[in-house]
Amino acid sequence: MKSGYLEQLKSDIAARFERDLRKPRVKPAVKSKMEEDPGLEQQRQDHFARLLMAEAVRQLK
Repeated sequence: MKSGYLEQLKSDIAARFERDLRKPRVKPAVKSKMEEDPGLEQQRQDHFARLLMAEAVRQLK
């Protein structure tokens, strides 16, 4: 029983990450280059972290 629950949980988590990665990001209103860079860098880091997490979840399957 518990094993089936954990397998389902892993599958659900993997599906959620993959679905989140496919969602288009809403672009903020146009800002000057100086204001945009820190936000873009954070978005890149967040995206990379999501990719790593999705891959880690896939490895658990």
